[in-house]
Amino acid sequence: MGTTLQDTMDRANPNTLADSMRTIKLGQVVRQNIVHTLRRENPDAAGTDPSDLAGLDSLVRPDDGKAMTVLRGYARASGGGPLGELAVIPPNLPPGPGQVSVAPGGNIVCNAGDAYTDVDVEYIPARGDVVELTASVAAGVLTLPAALVARGVVLLEEADALVGAAVGRKVVLPPGVGPAPGQASLDVPKTAVGFNAGDAVTQARVKLLVTAEFDLDHQLEVNSSLI
Repeated sequence: MGTTLQDTMDRANPNTLADSMRTIKLGQVVRQNIVHTLRRENPDAAGTDPSDLAGLDSLVRPDDGKAMTVLRGYARASGGGPLGELAVIPPNLPPGPGQVSVAPGGNIVCNAGDAYTDVDVEYIPARGDVVELTASVAAGVLTLPAALVARGVVLLEEADALVGAAVGRKVVLPPGVGPAPGQASLDVPKTAVGFNAGDAVTQARVKLLVTAEFDLDHQLEVNSSLI
């Protein structure tokens, strides 16, 4: 077996180290492949992101740093919610009192009734590339391009109705959940974005996280031209 990219990076040869960092896209690795720690955040001040359900306070994560799962949460201060360790519930489930979760679009959310003003959260980001797409909607369905489907859609981060009876940002639901008015969701295979028929959307802009073009796991294992 030849020298892999992982071998090359482990050697940290100053002549090839910079090339190795460019090859793996070090910035993307730091953003998306390590546990992130948020300290003393104020979800109550952040309010609710338009892509998240009403009744939730959102810690809005950047487009390329959305959460995949929360590992741990802790509350120091609130406007009435229980303090101490927060109960981490599975992604896509709206958190109740004393709970923390990941919204379908990748933000970290708490129950608005808790009015938390000082929390710590540790979370694993979702790896991928951000793609924004404007396309026609037929019968409430925006069919995603085959090239994106082939790469693999990870998250629907945002959905904006541009033309229709009810325009504007839609609340993002979990894949496969039928949208009510003002909502949107991926289908289960993640090949299309659905809107409520009553919104009569005919054109929309969607922001997606898709599988990263650079396959980090594979590239670390294959032979490298760098020594």
